[in-house]
Parts: sequence; structure tokens; C-alpha cells
Amino acid sequence: MENSWWIDKAKEIQQFADSNDTHNFYNAIKAVYGPSHHSVHPVRSKDGSTLFKDRKDILSRWAEHLRELLNCVNPTDPSILDKLPQLRVLANLDTRPSFEEV
Repeated sequence: MENSWWIDKAKEIQQFADSNDTHNFYNAIKAVYGPSHHSVHPVRSKDGSTLFKDRKDILSRWAEHLRELLNCVNPTDPSILDKLPQLRVLANLDTRPSFEEV
């Protein structure tokens, strides 16, 4: 009985795949594998003293982390570009290849 259910389910899924019916295809896959579990993993505070388990606190901590990461000021000296050595221009790289070269 269980084997016949698997065979029928496989035929059903194959039929959805062959007809490009993605909505029913994924619904049938969910029936086989069951619902997905979305668990929330705890995150520590910036100083490491507090463990956040609440979804709101975790998202707030991630927002804080990404804000610091993406908005950090990188102190650079623009005069460093003047110190880079200038390379000679290779004019032959500007020409298109001939038919024979291609």
C-alpha cells in the first residue's frame, strides 16, 4: 500500500514537471518532504554579554551589524594614487584583430 502511494506520487510529480505546472509540482514535493521548519538561531549582542532569542531582537542586531559593516569609513590618502608608477601605453591593444588572427 505504501509502495503504491509512492509510485502514484512519483507519477503525479512527473506529470506536473512535464506540463511545467510549477505550482502543483512544488505542492506535491511538499507533500512528500513535509513542511519546512524555519527556526530562529540565537545571536549574541555586540559585546557578547547578551544572547538574543527573540526574532525582533535578532533582526535588530543583524541590522546594527550590517549598518556598521556597510557604512564604515575607510580612511584613505588620495595622494597615494600619485605614487603609483605609470605604465606605458600599448597602442597595439587598441587595434581590432584581423580575420586570420581570429
